[in-house]
This record gives sequence, structure tokens and C-alpha cells, in this order.
Amino acid sequence: MLHTPIKFRFAITASLSPIATRAVSSPPNTAKLNQLRSLREKAARNSRNRLAKLKTPLPFSNNASMADQSSPQSPLPSSPESTMSSTAASVVTAPEIQDQAEDRDPDGAISQPSSRPPSPGRLRIPARRSDSRSPSRPRTNPNDPYPHFLLQSKSEIKKRFESLEWTQRQLPHDNALSEEPYDENLKKIINSRNRYVNVDAYPYNRVLLQVDEDACDYINASPITLERFDGDEQPSRCIATQGPKDITVGHFWHMIFTESTSTAIIVMLTKVAEGGREKCADYLPSHEPASIYSNEHLEEPDYTVIPGTSDLDATTGCYHRDLTLRHEATQETRRIMHYAFESWPDFSVPDANAKKQLAALVNEVRRVTAENPDSPRVVHCSAGVGRSGTFIALDFLFRLMREERLKKSTVDEKQDPIYNAVEQMRKQRVMMVQNEVQYALIYEVVREEMLRMWDSGELGRES
Repeated sequence: MLHTPIKFRFAITASLSPIATRAVSSPPNTAKLNQLRSLREKAARNSRNRLAKLKTPLPFSNNASMADQSSPQSPLPSSPESTMSSTAASVVTAPEIQDQAEDRDPDGAISQPSSRPPSPGRLRIPARRSDSRSPSRPRTNPNDPYPHFLLQSKSEIKKRFESLEWTQRQLPHDNALSEEPYDENLKKIINSRNRYVNVDAYPYNRVLLQVDEDACDYINASPITLERFDGDEQPSRCIATQGPKDITVGHFWHMIFTESTSTAIIVMLTKVAEGGREKCADYLPSHEPASIYSNEHLEEPDYTVIPGTSDLDATTGCYHRDLTLRHEATQETRRIMHYAFESWPDFSVPDANAKKQLAALVNEVRRVTAENPDSPRVVHCSAGVGRSGTFIALDFLFRLMREERLKKSTVDEKQDPIYNAVEQMRKQRVMMVQNEVQYALIYEVVREEMLRMWDSGELGRES
């Protein structure tokens, strides 16, 4: 029999009855010693039984296992998990998922899900199957208009985004502009024009400035084309770009003029500064016309931006400005319709009221675009990837809704148009829809807009 450690023996003695306690200090006799030994052995057995119970799997399901034997979870079709080991694909408990969601960088961006093993003593218990359809899953009233992809749980949406992140990392490194065979002087010019060192335009998909042959034609802007999952031949076109820097304001206005015909639509999704940091140059004139130099070597301005009307629209929650852009050499003009939405913090999502205003803004921009179909919408935030990508995805999906292409009867259960749209965008510009909360926002806003259209009769009923 194993001897009980001295420290543990004292603890047991202290818990015995007064008779047994006195027996320890009384003169030894055989009967009392046997009684004391029996009590000690009983206490030790009880202690071992309690420890054994702590290691027993909790009966959440017939297949529940201990922490170090978590069952692998089925990966999404064509997802990165299909190539991962069973350990990497193990079920993660709700507390662990929450820990991951709270890993943020100093600017508030959600970090990649933690790959660290669970802390010693932390049980990783497979959740009950019914948990995936708990309050985190949208309501499933059979009379609601939602197709299958809008009824995914938060954990399912999270896995979708992780799959997108994995796919982004697999893109060839030579897609990055820094890998293009430019000479060192040209690379310095390009880097100086980028607002962020890790966000540039893919060399095979960027807007080319119309400049002299010996000048640098780079601007951090990417044409984005989204094709419908049903193969329709009328894609949606936008330009996603960074918030201009002081040295690129002239390039920005030059792009606006050359990429549009009569009217240009600009959607600005950032403030000039947030959290004490510059997010975008103040490129709009306030009261007086502003002279624009598209080339720093010019002695005379080649454009003039003339301010017009300006008002705050309560429905969309944005400042709407009507301006004129004039090319001085030809006196040709462009009407500029500028929408500045400032209720969307960087790396985050708008609050409840601002979400409704965001949906209204998407509809307003869609209406104005229909009146000016030849001009692409130019969308920018600070980096031109997070909020810009989210807005462009919403614009595309709202269009599909209005054309009744997202009805239950038209979308197969295996299809996810939101995932497909973001996947398309990321092949054209890096990090479009930058983090998980922005990705989840798309599902939320599309659900709310679909329900609003359904209740108002704008969305046709299923036959």
C-alpha cells in the first residue's frame, strides 16, 4: 500500500472525529491503531475517487471524449481544413473561441485565430450539436425569405472567413507589386505612394494613370469586377482605392477624370483622421475652388475642383457633396457626386443605427449608378480594403436581391454568394473585407435588408 504523504496525513487527521483525533495522541493500543489506520485508508480512497471523477468525460453526447482526444470536425468543401491534421481540425470550445476573438492588435484589428494549445487543465469539450442552432443562428421561421446561406451560424461564418484567409495566403507571392522587376528608384516612388506598406495593388490588376511614357503610372487603386454566380453577363464594376495621401491627391483626381465620362461617383468610408492618426488626406475643397497638380513637376495646375452644394442626409447618415472637376487644358468637366460616410470606425463595424444608414447608402449609390451606368463607382476608406471591400460586396449583393437572384428557389443550398463575392474580390485586390467582424457584417446587413424588402413588398414572394 502506498504511504500517504505527511502533509496529506495531517490534513486527514484534522478532518477526523474528536475520538479519532484523540486516538492519535493517546498511548498506542492495537484496537485504536487499527481503527485509525482504517479511517485513514477510507479518507484516502475517497480522495482518489474524487480525483478520478474530475477526469471522467462529461456526458454531453455518447461520443464525447476527453480534452486530449477531441474529435476532428468536418471541413467545408474545398476548405483548407481538408488538408490539415485531425489535431488542427479539432472541435474548439466556446470559451476558447471567445479567447481567440479577443486577440486584437493595437489598432483593433482581429488577429489570426490562435494556434496555441489549450492551457493546462482546460477541458476542450465538444459542444452539443444543437448548440450550433442556438441564438447565434438567425431565426428560421419558414415564412421568412432567407435562403440557406443566410441561415448559417456564427461558427459556420467564422469557418468561411478562415477559409478565405487560408486561400489568401496561398496566392503566389509574385502577385505582390514589390516583386515586380522595377529598378530601385521606381520601387521607392511606388512605396512612397502607398499609404500602408502591406497594402498595394496587384501588378496584373491595377488602374494605370494616363501619364507620359517616362513617368510612373502607379496609383494604389484596383478595378473590381464581380460576376454573378449564375453566369450572367452583366458584372458589377467598382474601383477600390486607398485614401489619398497629400502627395497623391493630384493622382487621385487625375484618375477620377480619366476613368469616368460625365459623372463620377465617389464613396468615402473614413474620416480624415481617426484615433489621432491620419486616415486620408483632406482632398475636398471647402468653399473656394482648389487647384490640382497631377504631376509635381508642373508649373500650372491641370485640374480645378469647384465646390457646389453640400448637405447631411439623415437617411444615409452621410455628407453628400456635389462638385465639378474641370480639366484646364480642354475645359472639359466631370460632375462629382461625393458621399462621405463617417460612422464606420476602422477595423470595426457601424452601430445598429449606422447599419441601417449604411444599407440606405448602398441603395442610394445603386440608384445614382443606374442613372450613370458608364462610370464606375470609386470606393475608398483608408487602406481601400476593409470597409471598401465590405461596401462593394454589399452593393453587389443588394443588386442581386433586387433582381430576385437570392431567393430560396434560386440559390442552391451549397452556394454562398457572400463567400463567392469576397473570394472574387481578394483575387483582384489584397485583403478585401479585412477581418472577421466585417465579413460577418455582410451577412447581417443582407439579412436585414432582405427582411425589410420582404415586409415592404419590394421582394417578390416565392411561388
